Amino acid sequence: MMTWYMLTLIFLLVVTEGLMLYQLFKLVELDAAARGMKHPRFWAFFTAGGQHGEGLPTYLLMRNKAIVSMTAEEKEVFQIRKRRVLYLLVLTFILGIFLISTFIVNF
Repeated sequence: MMTWYMLTLIFLLVVTEGLMLYQLFKLVELDAAARGMKHPRFWAFFTAGGQHGEGLPTYLLMRNKAIVSMTAEEKEVFQIRKRRVLYLLVLTFILGIFLISTFIVNF
């Protein structure tokens, strides 16, 4: 039987994952635009979408051919978004551990 805190953990996990995908989308969009790649939103959607994580390695392989030209503001935004993705990844890991622990304790 699911309790209120299990449902809360699941909700927080879903929200955290959604926020992380959004930050990843914006990060890749900014990177692709700075590298002069065609269709940066496509690459961002391709990278953030997908259930098996095949988009990010594909993007990383394709982007090596391009040269980066970011302004100082873009570099600052890029670093902020990278930190946000890292923080959200850590938060996802912590919430996942709590969720698994509550399932083990309750069953």
